[in-house]
Amino acid sequence: MPATRSGAVVTADDMPALCRAYGAASESAQRDYLRRQKVLLWVFVGVAIASGLSQVAPAIVTKEYLHTTEIAFAYMGALLFGIGLWMSARQDHQAEPEDWYDARALAESTKSMAWKYMMGAAPYVGEHGDGIFTRDLLKLLNDAQKTVGPVGADGLQITAAMRALRAMPIHQRIAVYRTDRIDNQCRWYTARSEQHSKENRRWQTVVTSTLVVALGLSVLSIVTTPIGGIAGIATAIAPAAIAWNQTLRHRELAHSYAFTSHEIGLLAAAPDPMNDEEVGRFIADCEAAFSREHTMWRARRENKTQ
Repeated sequence: MPATRSGAVVTADDMPALCRAYGAASESAQRDYLRRQKVLLWVFVGVAIASGLSQVAPAIVTKEYLHTTEIAFAYMGALLFGIGLWMSARQDHQAEPEDWYDARALAESTKSMAWKYMMGAAPYVGEHGDGIFTRDLLKLLNDAQKTVGPVGADGLQITAAMRALRAMPIHQRIAVYRTDRIDNQCRWYTARSEQHSKENRRWQTVVTSTLVVALGLSVLSIVTTPIGGIAGIATAIAPAAIAWNQTLRHRELAHSYAFTSHEIGLLAAAPDPMNDEEVGRFIADCEAAFSREHTMWRARRENKTQ
């Protein structure tokens, strides 16, 4: 999820240390996992390129250099296979999708609790709110130890900005919540939906284009020069593009984020709550919408492990 925009009353740095620590851990794990997946896919494409060029070498290289060219492509393929094997052997020591999502879920759960605390919403109502909030954070951390590794947290769990917002009158708290939480999340989900939709179309175009090229080269091999080996390169690029598109879940997230942005817009249209009970219901409904994505991910992950 995004950091709050510059100039807001509550910024990302004002969130509990637990939220900031596991948010950073999630970003690091996601970056490492996607980098590894990208390299592996390029390994497969590279091997296909080496194999395809080796097959058509007799048609594009003179006999004098044919043997040297074939040896070079063989070395290229062996090197790429070696890189793939090395990365596969190290897989147990590298980040997996669950690592980044579990850390993100913990960070987002903490952020949601923090906003409830700042709004004075249930269960953090009244003078005992600090103690209940601290106990809930500890319970959340203890439950998360089953799925996430330890990450250092430098800073306060209840920051000065959190306390200051909590002390404001209801109408001021709600005004801040609308700008720094609801509007922020609505913009984020809308932008991400558009981005994922654009990326999904882009990778679908790559798949279609490579298949068209492969078909053309295959036909050319039949009627003129036998260069079907090059067409085989496209058969590696297309699956790699499909795999990358599925890894980033562009199509699924485009729909999910668009739905959430509309839901947030409907929630924002509700009138301001006027008392503690109304505040609790309003904040609970909004936070449920914000957290739906990582809640669905957690449910799918738990189903896989059962």
